[in-house]
Amino acid sequence: MKNNIKKLLLMSMLLVLVGCSTNTLKYPKGENEPKLKITWLGGPSMLINFDGFKILTDPMLGTGKQAFIMGNPNEMFDLKKGPNITTFSSQINKINLNTKEVDLVLLSHAHEDHFDQKAQKELSLSLPILLPAFDEVKVKKMGFENVTVLKPSELRTYETGTASITITAVPAHHSKNEKIDSILGAGNGYWIAFKKGNWEKTLYWTGDSFLTKEIIHSMNTLGDLDILVPHLGNVGVNGALGQLSMNAKDVLEYSLFSKAKHVLPIHHSTYDLYLEPISAFEKISVNKNYKLDILKEGESIVYK
Repeated sequence: MKNNIKKLLLMSMLLVLVGCSTNTLKYPKGENEPKLKITWLGGPSMLINFDGFKILTDPMLGTGKQAFIMGNPNEMFDLKKGPNITTFSSQINKINLNTKEVDLVLLSHAHEDHFDQKAQKELSLSLPILLPAFDEVKVKKMGFENVTVLKPSELRTYETGTASITITAVPAHHSKNEKIDSILGAGNGYWIAFKKGNWEKTLYWTGDSFLTKEIIHSMNTLGDLDILVPHLGNVGVNGALGQLSMNAKDVLEYSLFSKAKHVLPIHHSTYDLYLEPISAFEKISVNKNYKLDILKEGESIVYK
């Protein structure tokens, strides 16, 4: 009888030890604990770091009074002649980024306010770039050699050794006007799933887009969302092409439809290109069913 009791006690202890070791392997505390770190560099640029794999979105590296040069969408102009070429300024004078540590560039589209002149010069020409089909030829002409097109609904998975990152392209519409949208070219947003063991976080970066029927259909096929990263700024609202990026009300619509747990707005404040302050979205986000995460340029947030 005593021997049986001893055996039962030993078996119980073994089960507890096995259970503890299994949990430790799945979710080790400290450095190996799953976490998603996002640093907002300014404008549309983020450095996303998951399990040591670093993704740079829409690289904008210019700073100061002469940050980048582009046709001005905030002015009225003759559509046959095109916009006035303007030098835009940035409110930041330094970007803390080691471009040699970047594993992948994720491009929503290749307009100069999303892939500026300094980034075109400083990034390695062999750096892998995922982009929409519309910009493939343009980016290759810049000299970049490792360019991969991702069409809407197509996906690509990157294994980091202990984790995986799956990127799915989502349509992006730069204008509510179909004719203007076609002139500007089809861009991408990206739905990104970060997985490690049974830990998972999903992020949807909208790119320059508005919530359309096509995008609603895509979102409905992709599942639950943890983090929505929308573009604001209300760019172009007074210009010849009309509104080209979302305002606060547009982003609220996106946020509520997505049912995201967190909303991390970018594409605001950094450049004099942007017309609407982030405070407009802060005001209408009060008492909404999402956590609003607002960063300043250079700040980071970690999702666990």
